[in-house]
Amino acid sequence: MTDLEFDILDELYFVKSFADLQKDFPTFGTKLISELEKLIIKGWIRVLDEHDNEIQLSNEKFNSIESQFKFIATKQGLKAHNQV
Repeated sequence: MTDLEFDILDELYFVKSFADLQKDFPTFGTKLISELEKLIIKGWIRVLDEHDNEIQLSNEKFNSIESQFKFIATKQGLKAHNQV
């Protein structure tokens, strides 16, 4: 687990919007999107829509993570985070 993955998971113990994550990690820009993609692929975070329904992102959507999306760590992600 990278330091950035650890820090992102640390922020996602509770639901957080993409906009809030951008505020928390202002210097990462597009790297934040690629890190979120990695965490989604690993199954460590879930993506939620504006109504808190889980959604599956296709490869096309990865390239355009939208500001209305929200994220939360999965049980698997929290376990990985706590083992570090």
